[in-house]
Amino acid sequence: MGFRKKHAFAAIAIAFCVLVSACSKTGSSSDSAPTATSVPATSNPSEKKASSDDPSIKRKIEFIKPFSGKLNDQFLADNPLKTKLEQELNIDLKANLVPGAYDAYMQKLNTLIASGSLPDLVYLNRSDLVRFVKQGVLLPIDEALAQVPDLQNSRTKEAWTLTNVANKTYGVSRVSQGGAANGSYIRQDWLDKLGLQIPKTTDDLLKVLTAFSANDPDGNGKADTYGYSAYGFGVNAQSMIGNAFGLPSLGITETGVPEDWIDAQGKLHFGPISPEYKQYLTYMKKLVDSKAIDPDIVTNTLQISQQKMIQGQVGFVSMPNPQNWMFGAATLQKQITAASPSAKWVYVEPVKGPTGLSGNGSGSLSAPFMYAVTKNAASEPGKVERILKLIDYLDSREQGKPGSEIIKYGIDGVDNERVNGKVIKVTRPDEVLQYTSTYELTGLFPSIDKLKISWNEADIAMYQKVLDHNSRGHTIANNYYSTLSFTYDGSKYVQEMALKFIYGREDLAAWDDYVKTLNERYKYQDVQEQRKLQLQEAGLIK
Repeated sequence: MGFRKKHAFAAIAIAFCVLVSACSKTGSSSDSAPTATSVPATSNPSEKKASSDDPSIKRKIEFIKPFSGKLNDQFLADNPLKTKLEQELNIDLKANLVPGAYDAYMQKLNTLIASGSLPDLVYLNRSDLVRFVKQGVLLPIDEALAQVPDLQNSRTKEAWTLTNVANKTYGVSRVSQGGAANGSYIRQDWLDKLGLQIPKTTDDLLKVLTAFSANDPDGNGKADTYGYSAYGFGVNAQSMIGNAFGLPSLGITETGVPEDWIDAQGKLHFGPISPEYKQYLTYMKKLVDSKAIDPDIVTNTLQISQQKMIQGQVGFVSMPNPQNWMFGAATLQKQITAASPSAKWVYVEPVKGPTGLSGNGSGSLSAPFMYAVTKNAASEPGKVERILKLIDYLDSREQGKPGSEIIKYGIDGVDNERVNGKVIKVTRPDEVLQYTSTYELTGLFPSIDKLKISWNEADIAMYQKVLDHNSRGHTIANNYYSTLSFTYDGSKYVQEMALKFIYGREDLAAWDDYVKTLNERYKYQDVQEQRKLQLQEAGLIK
């Protein structure tokens, strides 16, 4: 099916704005195991002080966090994970769960702070962490962290920097070490029908996608197929195309806006005005001009783009978390096979751009949330250390403590089956999810060893390949930003101009005018200056 000109650009722009506000971020969930670790930059193991925590003293610990599941009083009061934690760590544990999204949670937390009813452990993003540090709400944890070396060594320096303010550590990050999983898939049977090979470069990809749109790959004699589809422009899963031009990630923080990044040499790049972003937009315009793109791409949801796969309308897709859809007996695979037994979707390794760059998305950490210790914990010597021991016990990293095993598999002999010490089956997954989600705190998650229970070796190898193809050698700067001192509304302009450039409503020769307008009218120059200061404060740039 050719590009439908009846889709007016104004309608596309309006739909895109709706999509931006409704689209959920995919970089928040991660699927990689922990990698190389490092103690916080402010810690010095050689100066380790004696522990102030007496394990014979029972500690009362209260934490608060947002909770999107169904609240169940049974799993708060009579919870096998809670019982285990209290026995093993000699604590009296109280969970304060706030239904709803993060904004509703923050309203409740601010009320508690104002009333003086502060819990010991709070769930925060980077902006609120910095704000609460400046308000004196939080405690630095560096000395106590030195007494919990397994937790101290569980994260990279990059991850610990997330919770660093003015050279002090204030919390434990809830992050992935390998970025979100993204993958691209192609119809191998269509390639075979048209005598084409799996694309290796961006030029190859343009040729293949154009052929999928123009050359009737399904053989029905109708112009009803197109090359490329996704759930919008500038979404995280689409980072493969951006990576080919040196742009590490797209749409993790805001849909339609490229992230800022710090390269391996320590240089800061601002994504919306970078030459790499301009090259990405130029290539996307080539795809549009070649009629290789789904004309409805701007208004697609993830579900709609998947329906187009099932119905045989599209030959190449970008997909977030493909392990949920394309591996083994995944639901989407079943639906595709049922609708068209001959359809053969295969994973595409990231195509290389003009300078040889490639990737599936950012290999930098994602999901920059954390648990921070409040000044309430200073009421008892040793309490901060006990709180960190609780986090360590639950931290769902590879080779974690017993609490992390319960988080992953439930109670041995009740929720799972073990053979020779290894879990081979989780027998009550729904119950495990309910009582572990209640008391689960922070972690590097999910772990590949849990996936091995239900996946075969081929699926594990493919999933690892998807993660290994993430681009490396950079740090996504947005994860370390905090609130600006003024209102910035330039992101909408960036999103609108992206569509204008891609669809030819604005010539890319006007790029310099776009940058000037963003800098001056939308105060992006001031944004850059404040962001630089924030990154300097975090110790990421000089």
